[in-house]
Amino acid sequence: MKRLVTVCTLFLIFILSGCGKKEVKHASYVYIPHSEVIADDAMVFYSTFRNDKLYYIEGRLEVGQIVYSLCITDYLTEQTMEQELTVYKNESIVDICVNTKSEVVLLTIVSSDDFKEYHYTLKWLDESGNVYKTVVLSDEADEIEYINKMETDASDNVVLIANDRRVLVYDTEGTCLKNIEHDYEITGIGNNAKGSVVITYVTIEGNQVAALNQKTGEPEKATVVTNHPVGNNAVLSDGDGNMYIRTDKGLYQYWNGMKNKEEIINWVLNGITSNTIESLSLTSEGDIVVITKTYADTGYEIRCSVFDRKKPEEVTEVNETGGSQDTPNGEKEVITIVTYSQEIEKLAVKFNLLSSRYAVEIRSCNVEETDMKDWIARMNADIVAGGIVDMVDTAIINYAGYADKGILADISGYMEQDESFIEEDYWMNVINAYEYKDGVYAMPLAFETYALFSDGATFDENGELSLSSLKEYLNTHDNAELFYNRCTPVELLRNLVICGYEDYVDTETGKASFDSKEFKELLEISKKYSSTVRKMTSKEKLKNRQILFGRFQIFHAPSYQFLKTVYGEDMVFTGFPTKEGHETVIEAVALSICANSGNKDGAWEFIRFCMDANQQSVFTTSYSPINRKSYEGMMMRYSTPAYKEDANGQKVEVPLMNFGFNGEIVDIYALTEEEVGEITAWYESLDTAKTYNSDVMDIIQEEASAYFDGNMDVETVASNIQNRVQMLLYEGM
Repeated sequence: MKRLVTVCTLFLIFILSGCGKKEVKHASYVYIPHSEVIADDAMVFYSTFRNDKLYYIEGRLEVGQIVYSLCITDYLTEQTMEQELTVYKNESIVDICVNTKSEVVLLTIVSSDDFKEYHYTLKWLDESGNVYKTVVLSDEADEIEYINKMETDASDNVVLIANDRRVLVYDTEGTCLKNIEHDYEITGIGNNAKGSVVITYVTIEGNQVAALNQKTGEPEKATVVTNHPVGNNAVLSDGDGNMYIRTDKGLYQYWNGMKNKEEIINWVLNGITSNTIESLSLTSEGDIVVITKTYADTGYEIRCSVFDRKKPEEVTEVNETGGSQDTPNGEKEVITIVTYSQEIEKLAVKFNLLSSRYAVEIRSCNVEETDMKDWIARMNADIVAGGIVDMVDTAIINYAGYADKGILADISGYMEQDESFIEEDYWMNVINAYEYKDGVYAMPLAFETYALFSDGATFDENGELSLSSLKEYLNTHDNAELFYNRCTPVELLRNLVICGYEDYVDTETGKASFDSKEFKELLEISKKYSSTVRKMTSKEKLKNRQILFGRFQIFHAPSYQFLKTVYGEDMVFTGFPTKEGHETVIEAVALSICANSGNKDGAWEFIRFCMDANQQSVFTTSYSPINRKSYEGMMMRYSTPAYKEDANGQKVEVPLMNFGFNGEIVDIYALTEEEVGEITAWYESLDTAKTYNSDVMDIIQEEASAYFDGNMDVETVASNIQNRVQMLLYEGM
């Protein structure tokens, strides 16, 4: 495990800090990471690292039952011991921890046959992996909804965190010593250098770190930290008085009485997705060990990443790119991306593992950012001011407005010059929808669509839906409601404006037309026909002609079939009504390259990586992939029937999945050839990207509320919106 198997990312710490008149020196170290897959295509459940050994639970299916085994790998000798565990019917392992005597403690949950009742148990295993003691947590069962964190202290007591707020402490005899309910959320658990269990929690003062008093079970000497600790092993300590705080972004080292800190490991730059971390630990040599678990189609992959702690003078190796390893990140060029997309983060992690030239660094909204809107505003201000960012997620910016300001680069040249970019491989109609002023300033990686469904009664003789045909129908149906249940006037207006945004904002000339007759009609329609009755479901309203349309979102094939199953095969799908017709709106996960980026080639390489058919599967559970080969693979998966034998031995088709809807279960079966054709034709018809300025929409919402509340007439509201938006456009938007 000491072998160097990947290109190394280096983190150099050389901080000097002062404490009163006494200068406290902080040691300089280089952290050299290397990783190794320790279990592949396996059913691995829980893992932890303690006393220089890796402990994990592996399972296999035998006659419909999971057989568990405890695997222990010695970090120094690399020898592995495997011991089959005795687990009873309806019993599942929930967590694992190890005490100072290298004894494994298992937390299990045992359910009744009907799964309506359950209880937790603690099981102590000796060094050979044999259970020698079992304790049922019966007295506390009524107070425990779930247990999600577990640790042992220096006295080998087991500390459990239940319901995110309750601390339970059990001694080695299985006696419950403490059962304390706190009024704050406990976000993490770990150990300090003395072996005491440390918890992290959130109060109005901020993120707190405190050791639990072994006698009282209460936290003492709490310290406020700026980073937000998360998960098991959220806090670690070494013998030098340093404390390590695990966050969603990376691992931070605190010293000098928690007054100084430094990020020593950035997860993404080192090929680690934060939510895949199973455990975090320190070895006796001061190395940092990170165990991650990621899911693949055939099972789990367990990877052990070891960050060797070395003094700079000890580092003499040369990495695979020929650069010295005592410089940050070797010779890799760093590409910075602003995004909060989990899919993009996962792809960045994989890219960093595979690329020998580039490393992607994510700037995201961490959990300590309490307000997403404030964070987005700060990111936008930074980008507009010329902050060094290579790429930005279009969910954060108005890419058309940024293109007007020269902030974004036109990537059409890369598309033309890249011989590996073959148009037939992609949904080019979706990509072309992001063209703006003869350029391409955003590249969609995956997409979803927003549209309407109806029985077709409100369409004109050509099957088209427009504002004029809609208005004509509404004039004779005063009791009708639009779109979907619980759609407020503001939300209804917002949908109509977004889909017909170019009817009211000319991005070429910078002219607004919110004082037009058409926009005033939108205001009146939104006020009169929004949904107010909440006793009936949308399905019932649609059948009774009380609601004319339902808004739906197609993000993958099952969502399309779900709508057909719930509302009937005769449902007609169409876009939102606009001045000239109707529009089906594309909303995509898309990336833009910043014009001032010093690494546009690297940014384009990452975009191409994200669009590769082998990488697009990360999107298929929530979106439709932009790569058609990936789309075809997804459709093949959803159109292949699943079968089982019934009581008579006959093969019958069974659902691929099911959805909950209004208290009912909706079964989703394999798509028919006709349904695959319908979805494909729908995707091929898409041509409009969701492009609007959020500041414009905020103005519309603020001003229109006065009209909807009856405090202002439609003429005044339309005039106010027109004046404010036009002023915004004149200022350059």
